[in-house]
Amino acid sequence: MPVDKVFFKNSAGQKLAGWLHVPDKQGKFPAVIRTHGYRSSKEGRTSLLLADHFKDVVYLRFDMHGHGESEGNPDEINAAQCGDDMVAAVNYVSGLPFVDAARIGVTGSSLGGMATILAAAWHPSIKAAVPVCPVSDFHPFKKSEVHYQPLVDKLGVDNLYKEAEKITCSVFIIHGDHDTVVQLHQSMGLIRHLRHGTLHIIPGADHIFSNEKHFEQMIEQTADFLREHLIGGVRRE
Repeated sequence: MPVDKVFFKNSAGQKLAGWLHVPDKQGKFPAVIRTHGYRSSKEGRTSLLLADHFKDVVYLRFDMHGHGESEGNPDEINAAQCGDDMVAAVNYVSGLPFVDAARIGVTGSSLGGMATILAAAWHPSIKAAVPVCPVSDFHPFKKSEVHYQPLVDKLGVDNLYKEAEKITCSVFIIHGDHDTVVQLHQSMGLIRHLRHGTLHIIPGADHIFSNEKHFEQMIEQTADFLREHLIGGVRRE
C-alpha cells in the first residue's frame, strides 16, 4: 500500500503534514481521516495501527497545527483551530480524484476527538465519526495549555453539546470508565445531543488505554464501525 507525505493548509494558512495511504489499485475509494490527541502526532501508535485495518481504503493520518511536522506554535494550540484542521483534512481528501467524497469517515482521540465532533458538525459530507474519549466540556480545562477560549467565543458556550445537535452522520463514541483526564460523564452528556449516536464504554479503560486488551478493543471497534458505515462490512485478517 503506497504511503506518501502530503501537505495541505488550514483556514489560518498553516501547512499541515500527513501521511496518505492509498490502495495499490485503480478506482474510487472510501476514506478515513485520523488525528491525534494533545502533544501526540500522526506517528502515534493508534494512528499507525489503524492503517492496518484500512488497507483497502484511502487513509490519512495527519498532525494538527502545532504538532509533529505541521506549522504552528506548540505552545499556542487553539481548540477552535483544531476543529478547522480536521475540516481542512476532509476538504483535502474529498478533492482527491481517487476518493469517493460521499464516503468519508473521521476519528480522533481526546483533543482530536473534540476535533472529530466539530468536523462532523461543520462538514456535511462526513458519513461516520468515531471520537475516542473526546473533550466535549471545556470547563475542566480552562487552565490547561490548550486555548479553549476562542472556541467558547465561537460557540457561545463552554461545551460541544449544542454543536453536536447539528451532526447528521452516525457517531460512535468510545470512552473508558476509568478515564481521569476526560471523565466519562462528558461523553454521557454528549450522547444525549446526538441524533445518531452510540456510546460504547470500555470497563476499566483509562484515557490512553494503557491496558493492552483495552487498547486492542478500542482499535477494533474504531475500525469496525468505520468500515461498516463506509464499506458495509468489517475485515478480519
